[in-house]
Amino acid sequence: MELFELVKDMGLRNLVEVGIGSLSQLKTFYDSGEYDKITLIEVLPSVVDEAKKYFVGGNVEIINSGVADESGELDFYIDGDCTHIVNLPSSPVHFHGREYSGVKLKLPVVRFSEIEPEKIDLLAVDIEGAEWFVLKYMKNRPLIISLETHSSVTEYINPYADNIEKWMAENGYVVMQKGVSDTIYKKT
Repeated sequence: MELFELVKDMGLRNLVEVGIGSLSQLKTFYDSGEYDKITLIEVLPSVVDEAKKYFVGGNVEIINSGVADESGELDFYIDGDCTHIVNLPSSPVHFHGREYSGVKLKLPVVRFSEIEPEKIDLLAVDIEGAEWFVLKYMKNRPLIISLETHSSVTEYINPYADNIEKWMAENGYVVMQKGVSDTIYKKT
């Protein structure tokens, strides 16, 4: 079940998506008009430009930055629709049989706490193995958190899975649903 379909009746009004990639799910949420604020965070300028064409008006903020352990600039590989930090221990891209396209860009990154909105009800993060860096510095405790944590198709496990599971337990989250690649957590 798609994330937004799963949570549509939960009254979630403030959405943050880090790593926006495909805009189809976001468009459904945006078109519903049932939100107070949407914050989209994406490192790849071309994806940001595409989002700006669609998400016009309304209370939508689009931030062109990556999220990492330290602010500054990092090298990213660009592999089709996937962008990932070069020096991560592993990324889902490695497990999907993809070869690096050879495109490597230096792009801006920040700690999540530097750009974190004041209120988050729903947090969706898909940043190819760097999801932990969002949780690690987040001040909010959203009702729902969706993270790319694994792949049921390949042997991929998020390189920070232990950190993520420990953080979830310490902050009162339980697994609501485990999909093909994402785990959706709910605050108890």
